[in-house]
Amino acid sequence: MDDLLTQVAKNQQKTNDEIGFLSNITPVFKIRRRGIRLVHSPIVVTNTDIGDAFILGSATNGVLGAHNGHAGTQVTLGRGKIGPTLTLAVTNANNTYQEMLRANTFVNTGATTATVSTVNHDINFTAGQVYKSNPIFNNGQTIVKATLNILASNITNVANLRFYLSADNGVTLEQVTNAVEHTFTVTGNKLVLYMLCTAATAAVDIEDTNGKSTPIEVSYVIA
Repeated sequence: MDDLLTQVAKNQQKTNDEIGFLSNITPVFKIRRRGIRLVHSPIVVTNTDIGDAFILGSATNGVLGAHNGHAGTQVTLGRGKIGPTLTLAVTNANNTYQEMLRANTFVNTGATTATVSTVNHDINFTAGQVYKSNPIFNNGQTIVKATLNILASNITNVANLRFYLSADNGVTLEQVTNAVEHTFTVTGNKLVLYMLCTAATAAVDIEDTNGKSTPIEVSYVIA
């Protein structure tokens, strides 16, 4: 019996030597929190004119050969066409417009001379070039104040850029300071963002070197 117990003890010691010391300390795993930034897209309400398209049963566009009350042309079967699409309203969550430069939806392409890239998500300027947005808020309400926020580190040659906001659809441009609330001298109901490069070059890039995006934001106060 003693030999058997001795042998069991030796086997137990051998097992302990092979697997090493078993700690009674319970490991603690820490979970690192990672933030996800949610970007709210504007809500755009549009209306498309029916033009001279034939619509069966319509009082104006259901009579072949007759003038309708929209495009002023005769309704023709198989040859009609839809009229233009008009933007009726633009609203934003929390009264804050966010531009991620993923699309040209709110770029006024007819007035913008700077290079807007929806691939690199940046705006590049040379002297005299401008960026002008389409209305980024348009809901019939009077805009009395607004604040432009662009992350300072996302602006190259900030001294060469002037920032403007307009409450009357770009008719009156009022110069603003980045991250400082501006009270409009001329109020209106269509908010527009405008940037002018005054010398050499400048750029606004919403992505940093690590690929993190921080949108251009314009918050506003309505009466």
